[in-house]
Amino acid sequence: MAGAVEIRDHLTGVRMIVNADGSLGIKNAIGDVLNIAGTIVSTPSGVQSVSITTPVTFPVTGTVTTVPSGTQTVSGTVTALPSGTQAVSGTVSAIPIKDPAITGTYMFNLDSIAGVAGANNYMSLYNPLASGKTLILFGVFISCGAAASSTIVVPIRGIRANTIAAGTLQASSAIAKFSNAYANTVAEVRTGGPTAVLDGAMFASPPANNTNNLVVPVHAVTFPAGTGPFLLAAGEGMVLNASSGDVDLRWNLGMIWGEM
Repeated sequence: MAGAVEIRDHLTGVRMIVNADGSLGIKNAIGDVLNIAGTIVSTPSGVQSVSITTPVTFPVTGTVTTVPSGTQTVSGTVTALPSGTQAVSGTVSAIPIKDPAITGTYMFNLDSIAGVAGANNYMSLYNPLASGKTLILFGVFISCGAAASSTIVVPIRGIRANTIAAGTLQASSAIAKFSNAYANTVAEVRTGGPTAVLDGAMFASPPANNTNNLVVPVHAVTFPAGTGPFLLAAGEGMVLNASSGDVDLRWNLGMIWGEM
């Protein structure tokens, strides 16, 4: 085996032989030679360590989605749900809403009601005994004109009252709702001289005086902030009353109330 190279293991006596033609062989301690030809394939087991020297950076195509941790740098616009008190710039519009305890708000108006020479209840608002509700009087609106010359100066007054009856009971369809989703009002609105037991007076609104076709500007009666609501419990009401008057006067009367 001229030109062969042997590599010997001195402990076992086994030699690795590199033949002159480049082939490999193994010679055991007693001199037997086993030549090796072809490819030796082994299947590794366990965890293998692989060192990759090139390329240093691996290119990636497509979209890679990861769950970040720690602090991330963000560019562009970030929208967050604010908490606490926020500073607002520009114009802010406030739209008042109804107190949720109020189940409905209503308005009634009657125009050109002819005056009466004697004492008269021109209009009433009454909360029936069995209504199960409390009425809140929000405001009363009064104006007056004269169809002919009148010298009467006696005003219409708003007066608390009870035991209100007779006159003309207005139909529910004649009473405006602030929202058509509300139920019909439990209140009774009467015109045409209803009867009533009068209590304390609240306000007075003057008539037109002396000049034909004169119209007194609308007198809007509301209640000062901080005084609390003007309430009418079941069995209570109010009337618009004049102790005397003139048949030439023409009254325009309206009321706004709520229920809870």
